[in-house]
Amino acid sequence: MGADLVGYMLKGPRELDRDRFELARGIAENVIGQAGLARAIELAGEDFEREDFDALDNMLIDLDCDLENIAELDPEKLLAELIDVWEGHGARDMTTRFDPDDDDQQIVFAGEMSWGDEPEGFAYRTLRDADKLGMLDVFGIR
Repeated sequence: MGADLVGYMLKGPRELDRDRFELARGIAENVIGQAGLARAIELAGEDFEREDFDALDNMLIDLDCDLENIAELDPEKLLAELIDVWEGHGARDMTTRFDPDDDDQQIVFAGEMSWGDEPEGFAYRTLRDADKLGMLDVFGIR
């Protein structure tokens, strides 16, 4: 066994659409609110009816993460960090390349070598959290 390269490789527009910032922030706040509700239910130990929480279930099943950590994220700060990472202001754990087949797109990789733990770098953490909150989809990053 050895170390593995763990990271996010994403493709999307070179620049984030400023007109979509409010939408991204709103979606993130909604996911955080739903995660907070699910966390409160989880802590209370209550059993709840799935039919009453279809939207919550669909969102949180896709998240596959620790509810406590999601509920503590700050959408405003995360959006600013996503702009920094995506628009090339740089981080030590990332690299960017323009798509050779489409001048309007770029490819970003963020991650690092790991012996089993999740990477801790700024760019990796930012992209992971933005993905969990649905922000990447808003900007067409996939």
